[in-house]
Amino acid sequence: METYHNGASARDFAQALRDIVRDSDSATEAIWMLEQFGVLADDGEHVRLFTEALHAEDVEVRIAALNFLARSADPSVGEEVAELLSDLEPRVRFAAACAMKKVGSAATLGTILMATHDPVPAVRGAAIEAVGCLPAEQAVDALLPILAADDELSRGKAAAALGHFHINSLVGQLTPLLTDRSAFVREMAERSLAQIASSGVAGNQKMVSTGGP
Repeated sequence: METYHNGASARDFAQALRDIVRDSDSATEAIWMLEQFGVLADDGEHVRLFTEALHAEDVEVRIAALNFLARSADPSVGEEVAELLSDLEPRVRFAAACAMKKVGSAATLGTILMATHDPVPAVRGAAIEAVGCLPAEQAVDALLPILAADDELSRGKAAAALGHFHINSLVGQLTPLLTDRSAFVREMAERSLAQIASSGVAGNQKMVSTGGP
């Protein structure tokens, strides 16, 4: 039988983790156990445990669970992770937004888009990046309206994300940002336009709507 810390079986270790995560006074030990299980488990049990840990009372435990789930890149946990985009703690929302870059999907797009309006700039930026990690047919139409956002971080992040798709028809959407009042936005637009120009990928190779001809 496979053993873990101090000779405990995998089942014993998992149950111990569940018990500790439920005890908000044992956050440090819970995080240590999350780390150990993340290294040792290889049968998917760690994903189930980390999903349970998303509901821990302690902020640090929730963040640790989000970080491990992001590394799992398991899309089956996307909806559970997306729920923490509305957590009361900004650091948890940021960790959730970062995790959505790895576990996001069409099913969670609406929730991610709500996070692009988060009052915390870092959360907004990470959420926009998460949208950009989705397939082009989902991401492009979601990102285009953000190019007109009031804050420069959102405009710049959206411009940067669109460049990753190498779609020629986006040139007309990005070019006006070259004269944006924000230097950051201008730089991101310039980089994306350079990416598109150097990719050699024709716009009709990606069947998406860009809101224009």
